[in-house]
Amino acid sequence: MPADLVGLTPTAANLLLREVLPGHRVAACVLRTGGQLSQVYEAYGYTVMTLLPGQPLSAVSARLGESEIFGVYRQMGSILAALPAT
Repeated sequence: MPADLVGLTPTAANLLLREVLPGHRVAACVLRTGGQLSQVYEAYGYTVMTLLPGQPLSAVSARLGESEIFGVYRQMGSILAALPAT
């Protein structure tokens, strides 16, 4: 995996995804906002991540209580668990 993903190209994305998405080709990469710990890219040619309308949790967490934040993470965990492992 490349150490520096700044300016992720389709070629680099294909290398990163070739083991989990064999036979699929990324045609374009778009930098998305909201990544607090690392950059987030949307890759076209195959859906890697579904873009949902809304705001990053980091932008609204100050207005949420502890139980609400826990509920958000519980929902995310349920959704991720339902995704196929392939």
